[in-house]
Amino acid sequence: MNISGKITRILPEVKGEGRNGPWKRQDFILETDDLGFTV
Repeated sequence: MNISGKITRILPEVKGEGRNGPWKRQDFILETDDLGFTV
C-alpha cells in the first residue's frame, strides 16, 4: 500500500518500558488529497 501526502505536524515522541525492554514511538499528521476513507 502506498500513501502520498504532506506531513503537517510531527507529534512528541512517546517512550515506555515493556517486558521486552524499552520502546519509543513518534506519530505524525499526514494530509492527503484523498477525500474518501475506509473505517
